[in-house]
Amino acid sequence: MGEGRFVDATVKLTNNMSLECIYPKTAGITQMSWVKSIATGKETIAVSHPLYGVHIEDKYKDRVRFINASSRDKSLNFIKTTEADVGLYLCSITFSDGVWEKVVQVIQSDSFEVPVLPTNHTITESGGNVTLRCPYSVGSLVQQVMWERIKADRMDTIGLCNLSEGKTYGSDYQERAMIDCATQERDILVIQNVTASDSGIYRCRYGGNKTHVMSLTVTSKTYPLNLQRGENTVQSVNYDVREIKDSTCENMETFCTDCL
Repeated sequence: MGEGRFVDATVKLTNNMSLECIYPKTAGITQMSWVKSIATGKETIAVSHPLYGVHIEDKYKDRVRFINASSRDKSLNFIKTTEADVGLYLCSITFSDGVWEKVVQVIQSDSFEVPVLPTNHTITESGGNVTLRCPYSVGSLVQQVMWERIKADRMDTIGLCNLSEGKTYGSDYQERAMIDCATQERDILVIQNVTASDSGIYRCRYGGNKTHVMSLTVTSKTYPLNLQRGENTVQSVNYDVREIKDSTCENMETFCTDCL
């Protein structure tokens, strides 16, 4: 696990820190482990086995634990962290047909960047697909585009499109994300079967330090009492935040059902 490896998530170092690792497949887990990359190679932190249980190395025993006993959730919680906990971590899960891995990078809190406010907002219903677009600046020669999900304490890598090397998807999105970066004007991300947990801030990075930030809200499939399914319901709305002057019903009526 070298320093140049594709990173699936970047986490801010905090005193109480969680490294998320949720197994997305259905095949049974044979064994899983958390290891850290160190100068001399790898350092094992914890191992979980369906028959033999959990083993945490002595060095970490007093301040590391698995968050819950779920068969799929192998997230690791740290307490009383120090600067020595900065670095690359690997969650490795072995199953009958192979190995599923997730690389997590822990960085200093002052290195964790806070994105600017989103410039557009998409609202869609759960269960469907949503399309997010990253328009390039006029005249940009874009060789690489990175899509990220931004949270308060971490950034998840959705996918990377490199014109010379192709596409790479983050471990959590391999099964349900698609990137179309063949066009010259924009990059398109499609996330399938979205749920409320997909709501949040998304960002595409291109051309070095250029970014486009957007927000997504996924609503449940509910219908007003006075409407029938398919009648006067809005399936999805995409609007530009910069065009909204205030939050009055007059300006919000195209997507605010409370105003109708």
